[in-house]
Amino acid sequence: MSSKFRRAAAPLAVAALLASSLVAQSTLGDDCSNPDVTTVGPGVYPYDSTGFTVTGPISGCNGLTDVFDYWFTYTATMSGIAVVSNCSTSTVAPGGFTTAGVDTYIGIWDTTSCPPTTEIACADGSPNCGVNQSEVLFGISAGNTYYIQVGNWIGGSPVSGAIAIVELPGAANDECAGAIPLTTGLNTGFNNFTATPSLPNPSCGIAGPDVWFTFTPTCTGNLIIETCGSPLDTVVTVWDNCPGVEVACNDDAGAGPCAGTLQSYINFPATVGNTYYIQVGGWAGATGNFDINIHCEYVHVWSAPFGSGSLQLENVDGPPGAVAYSAITLDILHVGLPAAVTFPNGWFFGVPMGFVELTTQLGFGG
Repeated sequence: MSSKFRRAAAPLAVAALLASSLVAQSTLGDDCSNPDVTTVGPGVYPYDSTGFTVTGPISGCNGLTDVFDYWFTYTATMSGIAVVSNCSTSTVAPGGFTTAGVDTYIGIWDTTSCPPTTEIACADGSPNCGVNQSEVLFGISAGNTYYIQVGNWIGGSPVSGAIAIVELPGAANDECAGAIPLTTGLNTGFNNFTATPSLPNPSCGIAGPDVWFTFTPTCTGNLIIETCGSPLDTVVTVWDNCPGVEVACNDDAGAGPCAGTLQSYINFPATVGNTYYIQVGGWAGATGNFDINIHCEYVHVWSAPFGSGSLQLENVDGPPGAVAYSAITLDILHVGLPAAVTFPNGWFFGVPMGFVELTTQLGFGG
């Protein structure tokens, strides 16, 4: 009798252990105290918060209490930049996805406490992916561990899908201390794919992932900096030092050859010999390629250098070696013309330039 009882007890103990295992498995990832720890280095990692009930800290990209968030710990295998994405169309971190129609956010937290108190970065949506899927970039150090929080922006239903994690070397000019010098004219071939956001944010918009440059003008007058024609939605800010005081800032061009576009156009008074720091970022987290055109504004100045009766035209800050020319007509009668016929009032024009610059100088382009 007793032996039969003992034989029956073994299956019950196994069943109890299995049930306990299922309960633990069902809450894996529900909170920072029980995170999914499979995320060591780059890869694609699934998540599903069905049945979760524990409320975690509120991400700065959410703002609502979310009982359906999913938590990972991620340990970096290199120093540089990490990209975490559930964006199915991401070109930087492919492989992630999320349930159709579910508006997600991704938060990155410091792991020195649980619940965490310091959010390193976050994203609600992504300019590269649409409003429901998210992609976030942040700086990493080899061996450091970070919390990754994936949640429903409205907090009303579970999230499921997968995050993709990619590690990249950081951009050399990710911060102003590593700024790259620019030359007068068109500077091409830049991007902010491996950049992180710098603080503080510029006054004209959220710069998102940004890179830094320097420029020392050889002219005293207005300096033009623009990203016209670039595919990236840029925010361009000029600072007087590193770190420094903001000198000028533009998100969407309101003047110049690309007025009314998502590119940037800045025209500000600069001083010859001064070095300016130029911050170029992607608006609200956007990444992409861009070019920078930088030059002094062309100015044509009339003067009377020898007093009344003298006349001088100066082409100031134009292209080196440019030849200025002018035509002047006076409102006087011409021999042989009827008394009622006169020449038009005086006019002039200056340096050789393209159509876009021509329209700008005449006032049609800003």
